[in-house]
Amino acid sequence: MPATRKRFVRPDTHAVFLEDEGGIAYLYDITNRAAILERGGADLARTALRDIAEGAAPDSAVSAIGKEGLFLVYDLGGDGGLAAEIAVGPALDRKELKANPGLIWKKPQVAKLALPSGRLCVETANSCHIELDPEEAGPEESALVEVPPGNYLVRVYRVDQEQMDAGDVEVYAGALNETWESLGELITLTPVAEEAKVPSKLVPFLPYPVAPPPKANDLT
Repeated sequence: MPATRKRFVRPDTHAVFLEDEGGIAYLYDITNRAAILERGGADLARTALRDIAEGAAPDSAVSAIGKEGLFLVYDLGGDGGLAAEIAVGPALDRKELKANPGLIWKKPQVAKLALPSGRLCVETANSCHIELDPEEAGPEESALVEVPPGNYLVRVYRVDQEQMDAGDVEVYAGALNETWESLGELITLTPVAEEAKVPSKLVPFLPYPVAPPPKANDLT
């Protein structure tokens, strides 16, 4: 990928592009891989993600992972690929959220993530290396993003493609890599020490946010 590729919001973001056939993204510190496998790996993540999406309360194992920030998993809303930008720094401000005319964001989802080595692995089903059965591991390599070691509050900003499609709005074409149609997520990593307040209970498995149905008086 050309180093000069334009970023959507911040010029120093890390752009990550991965093929995917499973619809799930996995983020974790590479030194935590063994610990994640001991806790159930991708099997636990997929089960927890499904249960939470269906409205179940997280169990003690999931809550412990969230408190530790051992790893973060989010539903991509469909398979086909992961196209994300990762930025170390504060949450997006209003100016940044409006920096690209026509680009609409969903409300960010928040979780904790511990990155003791600063080597952030980003994986999908095609590159997942936390499968309990080694034969089920993805054949492709993980994306590895180097950041300062530490504990982070992560915000996952998703492009609201549904709302954009409904309004017949297209992302500015000049910002796109020629082999990818759109940006899926922008992820900010904010050091916990720089946060004024960190929620005590954060779930590390983030289902795809579905817009609520219209109110009765909005139906035609």
